[in-house]
Amino acid sequence: SFLSFDTRAHPDGDYQFRVIATDRPSNPPDRSLVDRNTSEPFTIDNTPPVIRKVEVVRSDRGFRVVALAEDATSNLGDARFSVDGGPWLMLPAKDGLIDSGKETLEVDVAEGTELGAAAPKKGARTILVRIEDEADNSATASATFVGR
Repeated sequence: SFLSFDTRAHPDGDYQFRVIATDRPSNPPDRSLVDRNTSEPFTIDNTPPVIRKVEVVRSDRGFRVVALAEDATSNLGDARFSVDGGPWLMLPAKDGLIDSGKETLEVDVAEGTELGAAAPKKGARTILVRIEDEADNSATASATFVGR
């Protein structure tokens, strides 16, 4: 009732299993039985999403993080960003919902509010973006910008 196998040997895509069972080796041909069953479709997805762009745009109150990501096999699932190695924060889809294989993600960040007291306010800053797809494959990318 349960089968486990290493999916890394198979290309990403949709699959079905067909199982054929017979007792012919143990019975004469006129008394042998055969049964067949086909599984529900399932998807193999071992490839991480691709982050096409990570960009930081300065604004009067802080900065905007913009990322473009896509996945060829499954929908994107979770998007996060971190500033200067700080905590991971939600990076929402521009349209409000991460629900497809290709998304524009963006968030406005007020300078200093996301960073905590120990974060530098001037000099080079690093934004790290992490995107996961629905199969839990993840990718990261970064961008740097100059703080105030």
